[in-house]
Amino acid sequence: MLVMSSDTVSEAEMNAVCSKAVYMEICIVIRSSSFKSFKCPYLRELKSCKPGVPAIRIVGNPLLTDVSISKTLLYRVGTLEVRGNPNLSERSIMELKRLCPECIIRRQP
Repeated sequence: MLVMSSDTVSEAEMNAVCSKAVYMEICIVIRSSSFKSFKCPYLRELKSCKPGVPAIRIVGNPLLTDVSISKTLLYRVGTLEVRGNPNLSERSIMELKRLCPECIIRRQP
């Protein structure tokens, strides 16, 4: 089980871990950060580190414009929570909603 937070890991480090991952059992929290992007291009399976907690939670990042996760991801209900990121591209929002229809994906908090 791994927990990664924008409080302790840089954007480059976070993206380096996610850029090669195919399977992750993790809790990623990117909150109130200066991150501009988050990319997991090869991720096929994602599981939360704790039941009832999103595996990836991206909340309140004013500079974030791009979130990209593999279109082949096998999602589980509640896997993603992406909200309160005012500059997140419409493309990112639509792709994430298609990927995980039951997840919380919205621009406003």
